[in-house]
Amino acid sequence: MEKTQQDMQEIRSARSRFIAMAATYFLGVFNDNFFKQAALLLAVVAGLSGLQGKATMLFPCHLSSFRPMEAGWPTGSPRSRLLSG
Repeated sequence: MEKTQQDMQEIRSARSRFIAMAATYFLGVFNDNFFKQAALLLAVVAGLSGLQGKATMLFPCHLSSFRPMEAGWPTGSPRSRLLSG
């Protein structure tokens, strides 16, 4: 099956979008984990090592508490047209 120039352009475009999405995800995960570990290390240095377990359980709460609000934001804005196509 022969690929045309247009097919190759679509493949390059899809790859660049995927790489951008993967890089953004990686940097977000790295940022979250870096700050979590920094906060836990600061607690140990401050002599509050007993709070590490509670802080570890408390840290992801902001992710689940604000997720419903975030889910509704793109639906009413013109940005939703960009995301869907």
